[in-house]
Amino acid sequence: MTGNFSGVRDAECEQWLFDRAAVKARAHFTEPSWQACWRTGVENLPVPDVAAALELAVRAVYIAESRVLARLKEQFEQGDDR
Repeated sequence: MTGNFSGVRDAECEQWLFDRAAVKARAHFTEPSWQACWRTGVENLPVPDVAAALELAVRAVYIAESRVLARLKEQFEQGDDR
């Protein structure tokens, strides 16, 4: 049997690594901060809508997103070290 499954395995590995980094990063944030980032970055919802739903200022959503993404990047780069 032939086929190129390495792309599938790579995607699964990347998803696993992201999920792990997300679990570790999430512990460092309040629920509204995490939701602000998740809804704008993953669910691709407009920032003003997310701000209204979470009862946050638009600026607070941008700040939360920036901080969460920085932590995710840090966790992703560190792997299992922390």
